[in-house]
Amino acid sequence: MPVAAGWGWRMIVLRIVRGVTTHFVGRWPEWVLSGILFAIGMRLLGPGETFASAIGYRVMAAFATEEHWGYFLCTIAGARLIALTVNGTFKPFARISPVIRCLLGVLSGFAWFTLAMGLYLANPVGIPAPICAGMLVADMINAILAGGDAGVTERKYRNERAAKRA
Repeated sequence: MPVAAGWGWRMIVLRIVRGVTTHFVGRWPEWVLSGILFAIGMRLLGPGETFASAIGYRVMAAFATEEHWGYFLCTIAGARLIALTVNGTFKPFARISPVIRCLLGVLSGFAWFTLAMGLYLANPVGIPAPICAGMLVADMINAILAGGDAGVTERKYRNERAAKRA
């Protein structure tokens, strides 16, 4: 067996670690908010009736069941975490991952909006509603920045193609 045969997976892991750490400073809010949404989704999928435990979940319950919300949040957050991982790490995903990040940021904003509205309607003077509203604003800013990344990437791609043709 060649010496390098066992290093394939290590090289992939190293590439992912380098790709994530290179872009983490500018994208840490996306990582954090995605992690929080994933944790909320897992909580909704866990045992017990979360929606029944507090009146603040009525707005979310009007859209879907607790289980569906759990899957929705885990899917959005998980896909966003994957897009963040491959975004600067693997060249074939360079054009599409900022677009995916932008769209998932908007969907995350929908989740934060329904959480904020439900918590506000349940207790207008409570603390959780402004926290969720702040997370909504942060995710909308993240979506705008990801959209900007998509534009920069697309312009770079087009310029490279034009230069090859010339």
